[in-house]
Amino acid sequence: MYVNRYLAKISIPSPPKFLTQIAVESFIVNLVNIHHQQQDNLIMAWLFGSMSPPMLTKMVSLHMSAVIWQRLALHLHRSS
Repeated sequence: MYVNRYLAKISIPSPPKFLTQIAVESFIVNLVNIHHQQQDNLIMAWLFGSMSPPMLTKMVSLHMSAVIWQRLALHLHRSS
């Protein structure tokens, strides 16, 4: 896993959930999308697990690891 690819300012765009219209109609999900979401969720869990409760309440509504990382960096920059 390349964590910096997920946390970079310009993060990896999420691959499409479906590759074709037939896949949409048959609900055949793109496996690359599933892997991407799993990796992003793992990083988010790691970030959330590393936060104090007051910081966590500020971040818990965010849904992408790159956004959490940027918000955390902004908060820490303001604090210094």
